[in-house]
This record gives sequence, C-alpha cells and structure tokens, in this order.
Amino acid sequence: MQDRFKFRIFDKEQKKIVTTPRHFNFGIVNETVVLLESCPTVAGFYNKRIVKEYNDVILMQSTGLKDKNDKLIYEGDIVKYFCPAEYCSDGLHKCPECYSGENGSVYYDEDLAMYEYRSKSDECPLTDNINTEEDLEIIGNIYENPELLEEINS
Repeated sequence: MQDRFKFRIFDKEQKKIVTTPRHFNFGIVNETVVLLESCPTVAGFYNKRIVKEYNDVILMQSTGLKDKNDKLIYEGDIVKYFCPAEYCSDGLHKCPECYSGENGSVYYDEDLAMYEYRSKSDECPLTDNINTEEDLEIIGNIYENPELLEEINS
C-alpha cells in the first residue's frame, strides 16, 4: 500500500493520462495543477521548480493495489475481473457464467471509504471491494477508452 498516495491526471486539453516520473509530483498552486520537479536531500525530497502547468484536468488517486500484471490501479481504471476458482467452486455462486472475464470500472465510494469495482451485466450486477489484485487486470480507463464503458452499461 506504499503507492496509495500516488496521483495521475487526465489532461482534458491533450486528452491523455499523465503520470509523474521519478522525482516529480503534482501540486496545486493558485488553483492550478502543476508538475513539480523534486530534488533528493539527506532529509528526503523537496520541490525544486514548476515544470508544467495544467489548466483543465481530472485528478485520479491510486488505490494502492496492483492488478495481476503488477500495474497500479487508479480511480477511473477499467478492469477485467477473473473470479477465483475457489470462490466459484463453493456451489453458492454462478461466477463462471456471469462474472469471470467481465469488465468493470474502479471508483471511490465515500460512504464506505473504500475503492470498489463495479460492473453491470443483464444477469449479474457486481459491486465488490477490490482487495484481491490477482483477480483484476487493467484494460483501459474511463477517459481514454470510453467505448469499454459501453460494454459495462449495455
């Protein structure tokens, strides 16, 4: 969970996701999101200079979890869910027919104070706390790949 406080942005002007490289981070200066270069010191890091300003962005926070390919999962990611065999084999669930291989999006639920995975199919709607990273694979995000949402909402 060391990556829980990482952020990325969707730059609406460039229509692409921007992540921070090593020794850089996002900040807010005068209500504008900026990319800051950080300098390593003995005591840690300090922000050295503003590298770029972004005027129209959507800020996305990391869940602190990684998918089955070791990629960080952020708010707004679209993931494919793979139901674990032991869950499906208990006789109470019908996961192989309706959940396994289904796409869903990641969102933060303020009421529950946790990140969730939400999918919707005609047979089986699924909302689940995303705590089993090995069952998820990132396939896109809601800003760059809106067509993947059509599969969820159809």
